Amino acid sequence: MQIMDVPEHTTQEQLLAELSKQNLPATVSEHFTGKMFKYGCRNRGNERGGNDTTSWIVELHPAARAHFVKTERIYTTWRSHNIRDFLLVFRCYKCQRFGYIAKFCNSPRQCGFCASTDHESRDCEAREDKRAHKCANCTRSGIKEANHHTAESVCPIYKHHLQEAINSTNYEEPYVCKVANAYKIPGLNGIQCMARKESKFLSAILYNRDHIRPLFVPQLSTGNIVVISARIRTTQVFLVSVYLPPYSDLLAELPALQRILLATAGHKTVIGGDFNVRSTLWFDHRDDNRAPTLEEFIATNNLAIINRPGTIPTFRSPNGCSYIDITLTTNSAIDDLSRWTVADDLT
Repeated sequence: MQIMDVPEHTTQEQLLAELSKQNLPATVSEHFTGKMFKYGCRNRGNERGGNDTTSWIVELHPAARAHFVKTERIYTTWRSHNIRDFLLVFRCYKCQRFGYIAKFCNSPRQCGFCASTDHESRDCEAREDKRAHKCANCTRSGIKEANHHTAESVCPIYKHHLQEAINSTNYEEPYVCKVANAYKIPGLNGIQCMARKESKFLSAILYNRDHIRPLFVPQLSTGNIVVISARIRTTQVFLVSVYLPPYSDLLAELPALQRILLATAGHKTVIGGDFNVRSTLWFDHRDDNRAPTLEEFIATNNLAIINRPGTIPTFRSPNGCSYIDITLTTNSAIDDLSRWTVADDLT
């Protein structure tokens, strides 16, 4: 969430204290904020002695975010503040496509101002002439109304990817808070959690120790990936939990998963992940621009996709639904899995 017009001298502790006074509902945890940082340029005060201000970005507990979205404003001892959701859409400055950055681009260059393939955006002679602007993405897609810069808010391709960012942001992920020197998921009621708890983790494996006594594999685990070894009845298996943020670079994320597969080669391995990738291979109705990278990884490592058609979507929000969670397995473990389904009574 972005909070506007906060006095420039405000510290993180002061802003947190103000947020704590907001009459939050009982469903909000005592520790309801994550990362907090100043964002954007400083706004100068007026000639009558007004204070300089800036914006802050605050990561919020889902219940706190829902509360603030309804109120649309935050009232502090300084003033009334406008607030809004904060989302970024990555764009390649080389080819102008959305979803990744130029460092990982293999496409030909194209100007973001006039769509020419003869020069880069920084060398365009039509930079200041809006009448000559032509969107590279709209032109590539055959959209007639293309008289705008590639990143302008009026661009239908940009609007589409912005909506995708909203749809892919799962505000209902388990909330992690810090207790003493470690992080935990509150309210598990006796269920055990395995994760890299020294920092705020994005992936975990939950289990009931009355039925399973797994071993944590820290040398293969990260904040986004958790690996355990467990004996389930008579079967020894490695279980892997994965979370890849919607706009992370898959080419940078997948090597960690590749190391796990190499380290567990010859053993039965099951991978359950929120990969934030849509593909018809796991029965979504379309492929997004990240699908080819993950599909190639799955094929290269000869992994089987356990997802089955006809299930409910793995992700729902007021803005839509999709299939972005995948269960993968090595061939040796296929016969050990049965009755795969998506449960609608668990989150």
